[in-house]
Amino acid sequence: MEYLNLIITGQVYLLLIVFVMMIAGMIKENDLFKDLFCFFEQNLKSKKAVVAIVSALTGLLPIK
Repeated sequence: MEYLNLIITGQVYLLLIVFVMMIAGMIKENDLFKDLFCFFEQNLKSKKAVVAIVSALTGLLPIK
C-alpha cells in the first residue's frame, strides 16, 4: 500500500511540472512578459541582470 501511495505522489508532481511547463511555453509564445523585459532593460542597463531577475521571478529563460 505504501508503494502505491509513493507512485501516486510521484505522478502528482510529474503532472504539476508538466502543467507549469505548458503555461511557461504559452507565455513565451505570446510574449506576455515583453513589457516586463523592456521595463527592466530601461531601468537596469544590464542585459545579464535583466535575464537573472526575470528568470528568478517568472521561472522562464529567454531561450528560443
